[in-house]
Amino acid sequence: TSRNADYHPRARSINTRSLEIFRQWGIEEQLRKVSLPPEWAKEMIYTTTLSGPEHGRVRTDSMALLPGNDISPCGYMLSSQDVIEPILRVAAESYAEADVHFDAELISFEADDEGVRAEIKNGGTGETTTVKADYMIGADGVRSMVREKLGFRLEGETSVAHSINTYFKADLSAWVNDRPASLYWISGASRMGVLQPLDGGVRWMCQIGLAGDDSIKDSWTEEDSVGWIREAAGDDSLPVEILKILPWTMGAAVVNKFRDGRVLLSGDAVHQLPPTGGFGMNSGVQDAHNMCWKLAAVLNGWASPRLLETYE
Repeated sequence: TSRNADYHPRARSINTRSLEIFRQWGIEEQLRKVSLPPEWAKEMIYTTTLSGPEHGRVRTDSMALLPGNDISPCGYMLSSQDVIEPILRVAAESYAEADVHFDAELISFEADDEGVRAEIKNGGTGETTTVKADYMIGADGVRSMVREKLGFRLEGETSVAHSINTYFKADLSAWVNDRPASLYWISGASRMGVLQPLDGGVRWMCQIGLAGDDSIKDSWTEEDSVGWIREAAGDDSLPVEILKILPWTMGAAVVNKFRDGRVLLSGDAVHQLPPTGGFGMNSGVQDAHNMCWKLAAVLNGWASPRLLETYE
C-alpha cells in the first residue's frame, strides 16, 4: 500500500478515564486483546539509534497501570486507532437508537431555538437528505466545517511543528525485545524522531520530525521514510515495508467557544493538542461522554437546558 491507503494507526493511548468509559460500554476486554502487551508501557528510551548508545530512560508509571490498581478498576492501554475504531463501530451499531452512516457529507445546517436542520449528502449516490434534530454535535476534526460556519475562533498555535508519520512493518526485535518501551526517541538519525511499537511485533509507527519546514512533506517519498527507519535502527540493510505515510502538523490551540445554542463542538474541532501525554483522542472521548450524558438529561426531562452550559 502507499500514502493513499485509507487507514493509519494515528493515536495510541487509551488513558484510565477513557478506559473507564469504554468499560461502561462493555468493550474493555475487546480493547485489551488488540493492545500492546503491558510490559511495553513501563518506560521511554532516549537513544542515538536502536543499535547505538542510550542517553537514558524515563519510567512511565501512569501508562503502566494494570486493572485493579489503587486508582481505578481500569488500567491504561497502548493500542492504535485502526484497531480501536472497528470495535467502537460495532458497539455503536449495537444500539437500537443508532443509525450509523458512512460516505456521508454535511452540506449545510441551520439552527434556531427550536432545533437544527441539516443537509446530508450521500457520497455514493449524490442524493441529499434533510435531517431534523433537537441538537447537533460537530465532531468533524481539525478543519471543522461546523466550527467555521459558527464563526468560532481558534486561540493558540495551529502550526507548532511538522512531522511525517509513517506506519510500517519491520523486524526490530534484535534491538528491542530485551528492553521493551512505549517510545524510542532517536537523536542519531538525519532528523530527530521517535519509534512507536504497535503490537510488540513487526507493526510499528514513527514520527519523523520536520520542525518548522512544512514544504518538505510535498516531496517526501516512501524511500525517504525507509531511509530514516534504517538510520534509526542503525542498520542500512534492514527490510522495511511501508504501509502508510501521513504528513501531520502539531497544534496547540483551543476554540473560544464550545457551543452555540443547539450546536456543540467536541474533539479536534474544539481543541488541538500536542501528542505529549496522548491526550488528543482521550480528550475527544471524554468530551463526548460529558456532553452526551448532559444532552440525555435535558432530552429526557430530568435536567434544565442550563446544564449544557457546564459542558464548556
